[in-house]
Amino acid sequence: MMTNPALWPHNKQITKEMTDIVQFDWLPQDLIIHSERLLSILNSVGNVELYVQKRLKWDCIADISLLMNKYLLNENNTELPKEFDDLKQFVYKIETSAICWSPYSNNNNTCYFITAMRSVRLIFWLLTLDNNISIQCCGEIEPAHSAIISKIYWVSLQNTFLLVTCNELGQIVAHDCSIEDNKIKNTQTKILWPHTDKMVPISFHYYLHDDKIIMLYNKHRHLIIQMFDRNIECLSQYVETVNDFKIVCITQNDNIFYLCTENVKMYTINICIEHNKLNVELNEIMIKDIYPGHELCSVAISKNKALFALAMVDQKVQHRKLQLKVHVVLMCAEAEFDANVAKIIYNPAKSLSNIWDQIEVLRLKTLKMKKLPIIDYKNLLKEGDSDVYKLKVYYVFLTLYFNLQKYIVKKRKGLLPEVSVDKIKNHILTFQAIKTLTSIHERHRDGKGLSEFDRQCLDGCKKFVQYYCDKYSKCINDLIPQNILNSVNANVQYVCQCCDEDIVGFTCKYKHLNMFCSITFTPIVEDNYLVCKVCGMTAQYELRKQKPLCPLCDRYLSDSLLPL
Repeated sequence: MMTNPALWPHNKQITKEMTDIVQFDWLPQDLIIHSERLLSILNSVGNVELYVQKRLKWDCIADISLLMNKYLLNENNTELPKEFDDLKQFVYKIETSAICWSPYSNNNNTCYFITAMRSVRLIFWLLTLDNNISIQCCGEIEPAHSAIISKIYWVSLQNTFLLVTCNELGQIVAHDCSIEDNKIKNTQTKILWPHTDKMVPISFHYYLHDDKIIMLYNKHRHLIIQMFDRNIECLSQYVETVNDFKIVCITQNDNIFYLCTENVKMYTINICIEHNKLNVELNEIMIKDIYPGHELCSVAISKNKALFALAMVDQKVQHRKLQLKVHVVLMCAEAEFDANVAKIIYNPAKSLSNIWDQIEVLRLKTLKMKKLPIIDYKNLLKEGDSDVYKLKVYYVFLTLYFNLQKYIVKKRKGLLPEVSVDKIKNHILTFQAIKTLTSIHERHRDGKGLSEFDRQCLDGCKKFVQYYCDKYSKCINDLIPQNILNSVNANVQYVCQCCDEDIVGFTCKYKHLNMFCSITFTPIVEDNYLVCKVCGMTAQYELRKQKPLCPLCDRYLSDSLLPL
């Protein structure tokens, strides 16, 4: 009983001191709380919990195992076990050995996930993320084998999905499943790897090619690539060792696969399919720096392949009182400076959200070379008059320009056509005000009633656009059509929070500073509001359900009253 963590008393203090993390996974990207993604953690006593980052720490917001036990204990409505073997079987029915999340969430803020219990049963759940987190059972599978499942992977197909499981004996099994009315059914089961080699894959990836499924995973030093048809029949298989060291990670970025071994070696995996046969070639990526005596643990690659993060452990012999150090090394590909800038400027997504890794590389190269890239900044600023994304990119270069001024003795002037940060910010915020105005006008035109909050937003946005036009000598009709300006009349008056005088425009007659929302341009008078962690822009707390983005940097806004 002392050697089996499943039978330990589930006391919070004991769990905190004596358990460790077995598995952690991110939930789908659009499932967020307090503008932060959720992280699920499975610990060594079989408990599953959801965590979210709150300022300086990660906080547990839901005990998923506790919610699952309400279903599992009601299902096992039997007398309490009296024998030790009965107790062990009872505990194994509610202890989780592996967990897997669907890669995509549903439209109604729900998401499917699967848990493998120590009793080898697979249970499907539906998580609902609302005011209160709740789950419901959607089906289950009773595998034929008796080995404990240690890994689960979700393979998305066109109308169905494969649930790939790996047990402690090293066997890999695929379950072909379908979803109908929130009920998951298993249509067939196939064994992908029948050998009991007791090697559990650390990494598992797949991609679809025509009507074929290609799966990649590792077995210690061996790279295994298998190709299946839609009936899960193996068409071709590749099994080879990479070198004399263990494979620690296989990472996928778009359609490119990267393989890393323990001796700090990285390879790209090139797969060619000819006549239903796999041809695989490994090409080594040359790393400029050498790390002797280091053991590579894992590798992560940013979305645009701009940054490579390598986690390594120094294996040299140290004094026993010294803690083991884990080094995280950030690398980037040796690319031309201009190519990196072009990817930022001509980003087809027209949003900074998916390009921040390229901006970070640009920042590092700019500080290293102590100069800004040579581009047509005047034309970029001109394009920003009609394209808010180009204006945001110009704001990035303007921020880099002022950062360089701190380190350069010989200042360079005249490089940028406009160096007023306030002017560029106000121009971007004007785009945001016009966007909010247009959205409210369209709802009003479609016959949808406007709330008092909508009327306040409408009035605030009109006042900000008028303020911008008055300050920079612009004509308001050149920015907003007259029919939108005259659609709804709502003259809302506010008072200063410092002196209780009327606010005219965005300040009182004593020029006191008041906090305004950067999306609705209305005063923020409540203690709780939304704030950007990067640039400090604020927004009304009533907008939290819309999951607003910062107007300047396109990042999610966070709750200002999160605990430290």
